Amino acid sequence: MKNLSVLDKVFYILNSLLATLLLLSYLLPCISPKSLPIFAIISLFVPFLTIINALFVIYWLLKLKKQFLLSSLILSFGLFFSTPLYKFTEKKSSLNDDLKVMTYNVRMFNHYNWIDDSKIPEKISAFVAEKVPDIILFQEYYTLGKQVFSYPYKYVETVNKEKTLGLAIYSKFPIVNKGSLN
Repeated sequence: MKNLSVLDKVFYILNSLLATLLLLSYLLPCISPKSLPIFAIISLFVPFLTIINALFVIYWLLKLKKQFLLSSLILSFGLFFSTPLYKFTEKKSSLNDDLKVMTYNVRMFNHYNWIDDSKIPEKISAFVAEKVPDIILFQEYYTLGKQVFSYPYKYVETVNKEKTLGLAIYSKFPIVNKGSLN
């Protein structure tokens, strides 16, 4: 660092700080944001830290200074030990071949007429029929409604004393295990 100008020394100190932040960002998957909230903020700047460190490598290479090693080593370390910022893939997914799961808060199928529309239950049924999910979970499911969903498997868990309000799961596949967490 003896052979550096004052401006280059300032750049190298700045380079060192930003390289350290980038190095710390590689620990993000291992540290909970609850324990160190500053890491959650650092995660927002990882792309910028990567670009800035790459620019420092170019700067030091153009000046023919060995200081390029700092950012080069940090960036190469990140290539092997951190997750990529963007993942390229050739695999194309098709929603037609996947399992379709739907969750829907039906607000008791408008049992108490919160919405001034008597066709809410029919609209909900039509919406579900249009989306054709393989598995559907209804929240605030009202058991006294005249809802008919054509699924071979069903599980209803009520949560009130009258046994009318709760959760319902309809499935095209067998329900292997069922239960509810209060």
